[in-house]
Amino acid sequence: MFLMRIYFIFLFLFLAQLVFSQKLDSTVVQIHFEDREVGSNVKNAKLFLVSNQKEIKEKTDFDGNGYFFKCDFDEKSTLTVVHPYYSDTLIRKINKRLPRISSDTLLIEFTLRFEGQMNEDFVVFSEQLPDTIFGSEKVSVADFELLPNGDILLLAYEKRLNKSSDVYLWSDGEVMSTTSINARAKELTKDFRGNVHILCDKEVISVVVDNYKRVQLGTMDKAYYFKYLAPIVDSSYSSYFFSNYSDVYPAFEYFSFDKIDSTYKELMNIQDELMMELYRSEYKWVDVRTRIWAKEMERQTGVDKVVWVGANYFTQSIYYEELYAPLFKRNDTLFVFDHYKEQLFHLDLDGNKLDSIPIFYHLNERKTGWKKSILQDKVTGQLYTIYDRAGYTYIKHINTSDGKVSNSQRLHFRYVDKMEIRNNKVYYVYRPFESVQKKFLYEEELKFDFDPAQEMLQGDDIVKNTGK
Repeated sequence: MFLMRIYFIFLFLFLAQLVFSQKLDSTVVQIHFEDREVGSNVKNAKLFLVSNQKEIKEKTDFDGNGYFFKCDFDEKSTLTVVHPYYSDTLIRKINKRLPRISSDTLLIEFTLRFEGQMNEDFVVFSEQLPDTIFGSEKVSVADFELLPNGDILLLAYEKRLNKSSDVYLWSDGEVMSTTSINARAKELTKDFRGNVHILCDKEVISVVVDNYKRVQLGTMDKAYYFKYLAPIVDSSYSSYFFSNYSDVYPAFEYFSFDKIDSTYKELMNIQDELMMELYRSEYKWVDVRTRIWAKEMERQTGVDKVVWVGANYFTQSIYYEELYAPLFKRNDTLFVFDHYKEQLFHLDLDGNKLDSIPIFYHLNERKTGWKKSILQDKVTGQLYTIYDRAGYTYIKHINTSDGKVSNSQRLHFRYVDKMEIRNNKVYYVYRPFESVQKKFLYEEELKFDFDPAQEMLQGDDIVKNTGK
């Protein structure tokens, strides 16, 4: 009888071991991908699980630290990892010998090597020297805006911009009008209608050019401008497209406002998940006095105490980066570049999602020199992104059909400032390094080939939005 008990116990343990070796029930797998060179997490990889001789594409959730999914595995299960901008396809077996984070969670770690568009096969260099559009021995160009009729508004200064500055209207190769600014000017900006404004320390000055090419200035309330004008990105015949973006919060939404029936609609949510996790966790590390202050601010305003701490403390750290996910309109399509989901979304003018395609031109920005800048040519409708390498500026055309960028065109000068693109030409401000020359405005022709189907069909959006 005793021998029978031992036999049954041995048989039970043997069968249990056999079952476990065949299947790991309801096991959670956490997968880490790390860039070999910069040590950052890699997002938006494609994961394929092969189990029971069948390939199953698993839905994965990236939480800032890694990917998680729950599934049943056997001893022959394998995980395949594919990413278009990283090293060759990686395959890893999934079994009980993998390290565990907890009793029901396995850990798989991959180190990937970035192999994206680092070195272009072909870089375009201009055969001609840049044309000088505006140059003066007395004043430097601080900023400029291109007008729909081809004229240019210039913000210029003689010695220091914050002391005294003037607005010049440049037309047909000569200065047509000059007006002094009685405020500390910072920069020029353009609203969704194409109207130009001067941002100053304490006010916003609107710039109007009359039929006689004279510049006239009018003061606008700064709070009004940033509340009602600045958030609007673009417009269509029946709608405004705007966002609630804040430079001290790692998430925002795009909305549309229907001018006919006065209804709002949320179009897209943009969020950097890893940045949000760090942002909200800042509350855990501040002192008691700061926590008391944050709770009092929450009581007074209704805004979460962790947001108050994040906005006032985490945003001052070296780890915080403002979000960059711009929206552009061309013809009847909206393009939203979500660099955090690594997707380019296509929406119609009613805000309905039509399509989404992967984008990878922004990855590994430390090595590629990506400048978090996308510019639109308002005449052709084309979109371009900017890179900087060793001080040289490289411009790449973005194909909105597949999300890929074409070969680069390098600008002639190093360390250029403020760029705009219009009618296949790029304009920028430049002064030679360690030179006594003032800052001039230059022009270079872009040499890109693009699909004619992507051209602007409705003409210049700026002209159309002003109703002219």
